[in-house]
Amino acid sequence: MKRDDKLASQLNEFWNGFLKTNDVDYYKRLTIFDFVNLKAAISNINNIITLQITEAFVEFLYNEKIVTENQKECIIEQVLSTDANTNGYDVEWGDDSVHIVAEVKCNIPVEQNSFGAAQRNGIVKDLDNLLKGKSKSNLDSTSGCFKFMVLLDVKNVRDCMKRIIDGYNKGNGSSLVEDYNGKTTLSKEKVYVVYLRC
Repeated sequence: MKRDDKLASQLNEFWNGFLKTNDVDYYKRLTIFDFVNLKAAISNINNIITLQITEAFVEFLYNEKIVTENQKECIIEQVLSTDANTNGYDVEWGDDSVHIVAEVKCNIPVEQNSFGAAQRNGIVKDLDNLLKGKSKSNLDSTSGCFKFMVLLDVKNVRDCMKRIIDGYNKGNGSSLVEDYNGKTTLSKEKVYVVYLRC
């Protein structure tokens, strides 16, 4: 199959399925300017997914009794008023009783059971930043914070993360990262991985 035929087939298959149309040739119908506008709109999808997972995470914090309802509302207000491209953590919040930092990842395994190299490197870097702090944050240190990495619970993501967590802990000689479960007693020395469906 020629390159343009393959691109047309993939595009048309997606849009016909998404728009519930039959055999419309969107590839021929759209101009280069339509594609440019479409690309601009789609570039925000990652931010939309991250925001929805972040909101679900704040609800999780409340449901797990890590924050109160009033604290939940304050965190949501902060999340919604922060620009998507702001430096720092996806959630960076605290008051007199609790401090929380979280990185929200919308990584989807690129292969059936593994993250790509860039995805793995990004996750490891974020784990380091959660444990050691990062220069582009308002926080001087994360040592007084409960730390979370939040992922969208899609097929194979748990297995992929298990390998990263095992390797990270082995490389650091201690269990600094672990999956959160309903029986977890939180420690400010660790990063807890939370898997959420929205």
